[in-house]
Amino acid sequence: MKGEKRGSMGRWVDPLRLYRARGWRGKLPFTRFLGYPLLGMAVGPEGSFLSFPFSLYLIDGMAVTGILAFSYALDDYLDWKLEGDLNYLGECLKSGRLTPKHLPFLIPLPLLLLLPSFLLPLSSLLFLLLFSIIQGVYSVPCPRGSYRERFKFLLSPFLAFLLTLQALLLSGPLSSPLLGLLAVAFLFQCYANSFYSLEKRGKGEEGLWLFPTLSLLLSLSLLPLSPFFLLTTIFSLLRLRKVKKMGRDFHALRSKLLGSPLFCEEFLGYLLLGLVGVL
Repeated sequence: MKGEKRGSMGRWVDPLRLYRARGWRGKLPFTRFLGYPLLGMAVGPEGSFLSFPFSLYLIDGMAVTGILAFSYALDDYLDWKLEGDLNYLGECLKSGRLTPKHLPFLIPLPLLLLLPSFLLPLSSLLFLLLFSIIQGVYSVPCPRGSYRERFKFLLSPFLAFLLTLQALLLSGPLSSPLLGLLAVAFLFQCYANSFYSLEKRGKGEEGLWLFPTLSLLLSLSLLPLSPFFLLTTIFSLLRLRKVKKMGRDFHALRSKLLGSPLFCEEFLGYLLLGLVGVL
């Protein structure tokens, strides 16, 4: 009885891991990118929480989630098929829990979440379209951007920029402080990628101090626009201090120094400031 129970459970497919909403064996979930549109939604409107366009935010959040879930599942399949990479989708195919005939239905399924996105402002919709195209270019066999190291390093910072930008535009035109926040988000994701480069290839160690230094200089230049950029000043100094003391377990350090999958403490501060309408 016990053996049968374990076997039946072993043939169950976890949809959260299939679409990478949950991590698996060191594979990070796509949820870490949801922090960027949430940040843009929180700081975009003029005024406090009650002034937010919640219906647009819900539609936008569904669209971003659908694009990310689709693109991560597609990328996992192609990584397994073309490179033999170990991931949850490939493991399900290898064990027989899934067969290739399931994939034309399962992989695009999250795109159903995009159906209401025609209600979004045109500017946000166009940036979401650009975001989805770039995600596809990263995965598909030709030109498969994941083979190109510089493209791969800069891709996720640019995607973080796009996700934050399109969310900011949901509530109107951009102000100078919001443009500064976009630059902060871009540099933070570059910093996160430095850990990935070290973890996977032993390259990019200079980025561990370079990007916090750039963030520090950027925040100092932005302080005349808003005193709340002091948050980035403080956290950039803390990161520079931690980098000097760290060891060589870069996967653990990435999780420890960068914060939770959705936010680091720095962006949580900006989010709270946006929610109360003071940013």
